[in-house]
Amino acid sequence: REVTYSPIPESPRGDPGLGGGSRRGMFDGQDRLWFGGFDGDVIGMLDPSLPPDRAITLFPTPIPWFQPYMAENDDSGYTWTGSISADHVARMNEETGEWNLYLLPSTANIRQIHVQPDEGGGLSSLWVGLNHQGKMVHIEPLDR
Repeated sequence: REVTYSPIPESPRGDPGLGGGSRRGMFDGQDRLWFGGFDGDVIGMLDPSLPPDRAITLFPTPIPWFQPYMAENDDSGYTWTGSISADHVARMNEETGEWNLYLLPSTANIRQIHVQPDEGGGLSSLWVGLNHQGKMVHIEPLDR
């Protein structure tokens, strides 16, 4: 296999000198890599089927200083992410770009998330570890 380089776009991320910013990610069922764009308040998606100069798409988070550390797609059109500083998790609709924010029950410093698809074809849910509290939280959306 050939190795290729896909540059992360500056917009809407801003100055790439803030530290690089790409953090943990997961592949979805279409072999796209979803990742947190920590320093630019974005989540990113790398689609290796596209030319390298168009392979990465960035999606701005709904609030400033969200600082997403990881992103995971549920293969049903939604991508989840967690914040290391905003005490929220968020779910983005891939088709519309609409975000839903979910306030966590306590302060959080999220590094890892796990999307749990619904076996009946409904909405996915999210498991989040609250690193400094020794707690797990399960977020179950009620509607789209």
